[in-house]
Amino acid sequence: QSEFPNELLEFGLQPRLQEILVPRRVLALRDQRLSDTLSSFIKRQQESLLVRRRESADGRVLLAIMQLHEEGIISTGAEIALRVNELDDDADMTAIRAGLIAKRLGFIKKRMSHDGRHMVAWDEDLAIRLASQFGIQLPSSISPDNLSHPSHLSPLAS
Repeated sequence: QSEFPNELLEFGLQPRLQEILVPRRVLALRDQRLSDTLSSFIKRQQESLLVRRRESADGRVLLAIMQLHEEGIISTGAEIALRVNELDDDADMTAIRAGLIAKRLGFIKKRMSHDGRHMVAWDEDLAIRLASQFGIQLPSSISPDNLSHPSHLSPLAS
């Protein structure tokens, strides 16, 4: 893997789009206008990609999980589905589907000891990584600056 000078890299660009942009910038080294045009195009592509991800069922479930965690509400499939349906009037999210999407995103489901229901275990590192991939802004309590160790169960689940 070769390394490129920093001036060929675009800050804040998704890694795959960076891979697409850098070789084209190498070709356009002597033409600043072409280089700027390429950068603008790739940035528009990234924003389009992030909008599609945010508006997908996966993006909505991720946002719901993050909001529920922020509010101290246990993230059961039913709570996640309810939140997704509140966020989008056209959504038809069910508890089972919300749980499956959460699992596909990498969250682990745990059984709560007091009532046997399943909840989505909070994983802060995973949430931060996924938020970046989906273009979702992190609440201040779970920003990378305030990074804590992942807790497997919400304090409410004890």
